Amino acid sequence: TGDRASTLIVMLHNQEDTDSVAAALQQPGIKVLPWQELNGIFLELMQTGLGFYYMIYTIVILVVAVLIANTLLMSVFERTREMGILAALGMKGRQIMVMVLFEAMILALAGTAVGFIFGSGIVSWLATVGIDIGNGAASAVEGMALGSKMYPVFAPGQAFVLALFLFAIVTLVSLYPARFAAKLEPVQALHTL
Repeated sequence: TGDRASTLIVMLHNQEDTDSVAAALQQPGIKVLPWQELNGIFLELMQTGLGFYYMIYTIVILVVAVLIANTLLMSVFERTREMGILAALGMKGRQIMVMVLFEAMILALAGTAVGFIFGSGIVSWLATVGIDIGNGAASAVEGMALGSKMYPVFAPGQAFVLALFLFAIVTLVSLYPARFAAKLEPVQALHTL
C-alpha cells in the first residue's frame, strides 16, 4: 500500500548465489526466503522430473547398446567368409578381435562426434532463441519470477562426459561380436555363403 511492498522477488544470474544473497538481504523486519523454501513443491517436482529423465536416459542407452551390439554382430555374420580368409592367411583370433574392436571404436568415435556437434549446435541455438513455455506456465508458479521462455545452458563439460560415456558403452558392447569373430574356425568360415 502506498510506498510499501509486501513481496519483492530478486532474480539472480546464478542460482548457486541464492543463500549468500538471501543472507546479505536479511534485516530486522524483513523475511528473506530463497526460492527453494518459498516454493518447495516446485523443487520437489523438479527433482522428480530429473529422476524420471535419468530413468528414460538409462532405457535409451540400453536400447542403443543392444542395437549397436546387434548391428556389429550382423556385420560379423556378413563378413564371416572374409574373416575365414584372414584366419587362413595366418591372422590370429586375437588380431581379428582387435580389428573388429577397432572398427567399432572408429564408428563410435564418428557417431559421438556427429552427435556432439549437432547436439551442441541445437542447444546453442535454443539458448539464444529460447523455448516458449507460454504465459500460463510462467505464472503458474507462485513467487517465482519466470518469463514466458526457457533458455537452456550449454554445458560443454557434461556433454563431453556423456560423449565419453557413450563411446565407452559402444566399445564395451562390441566385445561380444569381436570375441565371436575371433572364435570362428577358418574352414567353417570359408564354407559360409
